[in-house]
Amino acid sequence: MEVIIWGASQKIIAEKFDIKLDIEAIIHDGVKFSACKSCSDNLCVTNHLTALGVNVLYTGELLTNRLQSDCTFITL
Repeated sequence: MEVIIWGASQKIIAEKFDIKLDIEAIIHDGVKFSACKSCSDNLCVTNHLTALGVNVLYTGELLTNRLQSDCTFITL
């Protein structure tokens, strides 16, 4: 499973201690988290997400590859 985080939700994750703990536990269980670098830079949370263990990168190519694969998607 992989979670890709975009937009303002990145700021919430960076600021809420209980959400940080949940994400750390989920990452520990093997779920991969990625975040859009453009969004995180604009929100000034890149360092917070990286420290949390989230892979911060430009996600255009990542998303394109996933959409062209046979992955199943859940969007919220």
